[in-house]
Amino acid sequence: MHFILVFFTVLILATEAVGQSVLFVRSQTLAQFFRLPPNPHSTEITPKMEATYQVAKTWSNYWGYDKRFVVDGQTSENSMQIKYGLPSHFEFVFEAHQREFSDVAMDEIAIRFHEIFHIPQDQRTKLETNKTQFSIPDFGLNIGEEDIGKKISTPVGLKLVKHFQSPDEQLRWFTAILWGGETSSQALRPRSFEDRGIQVGLSYPVATGEFLANGNYMIFKEMEDSQLYLKDRQWSLLLAYSIPYLGLRWHSQMQATESPFVNIGQLSEISYEIHWGITKIWGQWFGQFTILENVFWPFNTPDWGVSIALGSHRL
Repeated sequence: MHFILVFFTVLILATEAVGQSVLFVRSQTLAQFFRLPPNPHSTEITPKMEATYQVAKTWSNYWGYDKRFVVDGQTSENSMQIKYGLPSHFEFVFEAHQREFSDVAMDEIAIRFHEIFHIPQDQRTKLETNKTQFSIPDFGLNIGEEDIGKKISTPVGLKLVKHFQSPDEQLRWFTAILWGGETSSQALRPRSFEDRGIQVGLSYPVATGEFLANGNYMIFKEMEDSQLYLKDRQWSLLLAYSIPYLGLRWHSQMQATESPFVNIGQLSEISYEIHWGITKIWGQWFGQFTILENVFWPFNTPDWGVSIALGSHRL
């Protein structure tokens, strides 16, 4: 994890102006393990006939224990996205993700954090650290050490976005339609390109920064032939605020996501996750560093996580 510190240092030392009103990190809640949630989308308009490209690496640590489930492990996710500007403020977007369980050591940091702030460990310290177990017996789901590195979710998606802005260019908003699905033969969901949805967003400058909101409504292919039953409708909401300071843009985001699980304790509650991050732009390139945390219901969101993103304003 030392290269994370190096990346963070590079961002701090860079001196160019900053932009990028939204973090490039998708929801890491358990509700999104096996399907394609849309990435948060900026209201910034991609210039006509130009393209932007961004990639991200995200590590998340999970812990949850109940009489009907056990969640203990780490995931690693690769993400990429290409945006292409079209006439009349339309935008075409392609994105792909790959998520797997990982053996990266993250438990010790979470345990130490809980000890410092006297937060209950919920029997976590009684188990061997940095092991993988994701078990919901009622659903016939049992993921263990032998599944580390297995591509549990490799979705791709397409998005058509239409941007709008007020005459004074202060208020900006967009509407988008999405289509995509699962590609991996190792995934818990069957291969399918029948997922679809809508996404709307707006942004407005407030005080010294910018407010941004995204709302999503997704319809997923039903999964009668899968070992895991999930609801086929799902909403999510993102609220974000960012401010420029010390040559960086500082982000605070909270995302609420409806759970696809039915009657499985905390796993069936709406998940709430917080993303804190910074963006640095130099020339046509930008970099982001994000820390992920849970809130309200600790068992259905990451205990903690980090994400690094790099991108170009033009391909």
